[in-house]
Amino acid sequence: MAAEDNLVSDLFEGMCLTYLKEGEIRVLRLLCGLDTPDGPRSLEQIASLYRRNVVDMRKALARVLLKLPERNLDSLQRYLEDEQHAFHRSLTSPQRKAMLKIVTFALVVQQTLAKAPAVPVPRKASPPAALRPQRDPGVGARLVSRTQALASALDDLGRPSHYEGIHKRALQQHEITLTPQAAYQTIVNDRDFLSLGDGMFALARWHNRTEGDGEPRLRYCPPLPISAKARADTFFELVIVAHGWMTQSPITYQEGWLRAQRHLHVELNPQDLVDLWYAVGLCASVDFARSRGHRLVVSPLPVSDVAAARGLCLETSIQRIDLMPAVLRALADLYHPTAAMLAEMLYGDVRDSSEFLRRLRLLEALGGVRSTGKNEWTLTSAGFDLVEKYAPEAMDTFSATQISATDADARWDDVGLFDL
Repeated sequence: MAAEDNLVSDLFEGMCLTYLKEGEIRVLRLLCGLDTPDGPRSLEQIASLYRRNVVDMRKALARVLLKLPERNLDSLQRYLEDEQHAFHRSLTSPQRKAMLKIVTFALVVQQTLAKAPAVPVPRKASPPAALRPQRDPGVGARLVSRTQALASALDDLGRPSHYEGIHKRALQQHEITLTPQAAYQTIVNDRDFLSLGDGMFALARWHNRTEGDGEPRLRYCPPLPISAKARADTFFELVIVAHGWMTQSPITYQEGWLRAQRHLHVELNPQDLVDLWYAVGLCASVDFARSRGHRLVVSPLPVSDVAAARGLCLETSIQRIDLMPAVLRALADLYHPTAAMLAEMLYGDVRDSSEFLRRLRLLEALGGVRSTGKNEWTLTSAGFDLVEKYAPEAMDTFSATQISATDADARWDDVGLFDL
């Protein structure tokens, strides 16, 4: 079977992996018959499988399809409508028809909502002017929707943030009435925002890469392509194995992504995987959607000396991911900090701790830190060496916070961290 025979399947799978959660992808694959030997399942069958009624399942499906980008759906629809097109030969006729039905339904849902008139929402009476919070005059008048207020707040924060932090900043900046739950629903259902998991969001127009005079730097740390219970070494083993694929014979970025999925037996976001490979020095920084068919150019890595290769990957990640030197400095100055402590010290918000946990897991995989138990972390000798090189000066914020592990537990228990 030629490579182009799988193009439609690969496009569909890549789009789903990029924009949807694992459970949502599973439902779409069942509807298309990609995971079932007896062909596509009906919505009634899937609703029965998940023990939900059909009406609720149809509403849930509509919300899922709203997350998919219209441009990708248009391309898939053109390929699937042509029964003789070479790009979908890997699909059976029932699979092609089922996938076309889903893609068409997604476009109809999106176009219907785009044309729907705005429904006026009754507003509560405004309090007297003397009792209103003082805000920058004119800011609220320029905003016409919750989405704009939340996007403006996130843009002002300038970094991926937890939805509650975005909500808090939006209330500080703009005269809107909005609960945290309503803010979350607005963000998660709007294409202006990109979900990073664990309630963290970025603006979709942001690129993870920030361009500068030197190499691009990653704005945030992508999640490791391994489960929370897996050994951190699993990721470094993937780096070594992937380096072997790339040097043995020419492969494209898409082929590298598909091989990584088969190797780990998990579904991976292709852009996150390529960003991680770039972060550890395995390849160049690219936009996967534009470069999926390009040849993957591998960077030199001393794989014959595993310790040297791990050390090089560790140092490269410090150089290529924003805020990593500050994380190292905090780990050196604090007594066994948790991800929540790092989030509060560096971001000022304990709710952003999941982003720091990703950083710690990456550093652990590359031999820079180790866990001491109770979600606490400490530097290894390799990590201390990099502190001296990249973050030699202690920060005032950290030097005044030498606290014991017991004090830290009591402090975070006060704010309910252990109840999350």
